Amino acid sequence: MSRISHRNKYQFPQPFKRKGDKYYYFTFWKDDKRVYKTTHCTTKGDARAYIDQFMKAINFTSENLGDYCQKFYIWDTCPIVQRRIELGKNMSQYYVETQRARLEKFILPDKICKIPFRELKRGDLLDFRTRLRKDCSPSSVNRTFGVLKTILREAYFRGDIEHEITAGTGNISIKSKEKGIFTVEELQRMFDPIDHPWRNERARIAFLLMADTGMRTGEVLGLQWKHVDFENGIVRIERAWKRDGFGPTKSSKPRKTGMTNRLCSTLLSYMQDVLTCLDNHLVICWDNGTHLSPEVIAKYFKRAMEKMSIDKKSRNLSPHAFRHSIITHMRQANIDMDLLKANIGHSDLKTTDGYTHYEDSFIRKYADKWDEILSSN
Repeated sequence: MSRISHRNKYQFPQPFKRKGDKYYYFTFWKDDKRVYKTTHCTTKGDARAYIDQFMKAINFTSENLGDYCQKFYIWDTCPIVQRRIELGKNMSQYYVETQRARLEKFILPDKICKIPFRELKRGDLLDFRTRLRKDCSPSSVNRTFGVLKTILREAYFRGDIEHEITAGTGNISIKSKEKGIFTVEELQRMFDPIDHPWRNERARIAFLLMADTGMRTGEVLGLQWKHVDFENGIVRIERAWKRDGFGPTKSSKPRKTGMTNRLCSTLLSYMQDVLTCLDNHLVICWDNGTHLSPEVIAKYFKRAMEKMSIDKKSRNLSPHAFRHSIITHMRQANIDMDLLKANIGHSDLKTTDGYTHYEDSFIRKYADKWDEILSSN
């Protein structure tokens, strides 16, 4: 870091004139060297005002971007975290730790962090993003670049920099692959009570909950027996596992969803076979009652797909595909949209549209219907 100082630490350097020169000058120390600089001012008052502005700016630049970023995305010191908490907004510790990891892995080691904070330009950000693209996927570039942009927007909001240099930088365009879905036949075959691909009954139950209700992974991991109403065939979805603890659902609103006959009977049988069956016990848990992690769920899913000879990569399948599947098949069966929204927990039809992936045979029905209309006239 550059060391910038002047003789009197309580005030800025005083202007002086060189012999035969009409302009006022001043001196300051930088990296243990005396620097002479002209103010281009002919009056002492203007020269003092110039020196005052210059020294404030140059002292600011003694802090480079890396120095400024050090306090961010640490729970107790991050200005962004503290401000959101004061405003009553949610921010999980897992999210903060993830952003910090990106900051330390990709941003702090880069040469952009050696640039004096005050001298940072939009072009420096774009050059940094270009360097990122050589080693990272487009989605990873956007997430990492987003960390830096958030820090700089906070700096602008706090008045630490004069310009909003992130404006217009945008994100790299990503061609998202359409989410895959399971066929009805696959959904029937993979949950056969005897001949199924799941590693154990715990895994079969977990994914059956996803397949027959459209519950998200975190919602399944947060489900307790007291939320299962066998008498009315209803599951109450009131919370979800959020990496660093149980919290509200994605929409922050509890909802209810119906149970199929196979889900209801399977859950009832499973409840009678396990020791963790009290109201406050988790439905999906280890034998000691502790929760499973999303990573374990992902391993169960991968093994089952391999056993069924389903290429999950080429079909873009993940545990969330069960949610996409039930929404798609329900819509193709012309279910009432209000009923679907209530069970799935979507507040907007546009969201439901994003989960719908029509099969070719269904698309073909459009032309078949037109053929029918044409032939009837």
